Amino acid sequence: RKAGDVFLLTTANDKAGYDAGDVRTMRLVHGDSRQAALFFRRASFDILVCDLPYNVQHEGKGAGAGREDLAKLLDQCLPGWAMVLKPGGSAVLSFNEHTLKRGAVEEALERHGLSVLREQPFGGCPHRVDQGIRRDFVVAAKPQ
Repeated sequence: RKAGDVFLLTTANDKAGYDAGDVRTMRLVHGDSRQAALFFRRASFDILVCDLPYNVQHEGKGAGAGREDLAKLLDQCLPGWAMVLKPGGSAVLSFNEHTLKRGAVEEALERHGLSVLREQPFGGCPHRVDQGIRRDFVVAAKPQ
């Protein structure tokens, strides 16, 4: 079974830099975030930034689908995310407070070994995006 697609993009400031090997390579992965550990080496990220699904317009259908699925999805993604973070690395997660409560996000991060940063400027910034979305964020660090 195919796990996803990986695209490599190598760039340089100019052709001379490219020819001299002064390049930067970006890897774009299109796959299931719950399988992050399949795509990336352990302790290879300094920072992980994720805008979690808002689950407003595309709320799940069927038995067991809905808002509780967001907390479950986060809990399934965090083991891989924590594994690819370097010690001292940070995870920044934004979310919709109407469908996933701040406390649930903080508890999930801590359950997976990350320390939530609650002091300013890391204490969040809840703000209204529209009627159905009140966006906030949580920052957590992986212990050294």
